[in-house]
Amino acid sequence: MPSMSYCRFENTYGDFCACLDALSEGEPLSDVEKRYAKRMLDAMRNFVQQNEIVEDWDESRVKDLLENLGTE
Repeated sequence: MPSMSYCRFENTYGDFCACLDALSEGEPLSDVEKRYAKRMLDAMRNFVQQNEIVEDWDESRVKDLLENLGTE
């Protein structure tokens, strides 16, 4: 069930942090997790670039990060 609009960020924050921790710690990811990690990072990139928060994004570093994570 989707989060209610008044708490969707609160409810999502913990899961988002857990995902970032998994990437930072190089935890093994399944192919499906890697695919969705890429989608999540692409969504973040689009948001920060469209809102002029960052100008550049090194797509090759994102690809390397995900490719270097072992699979389960």
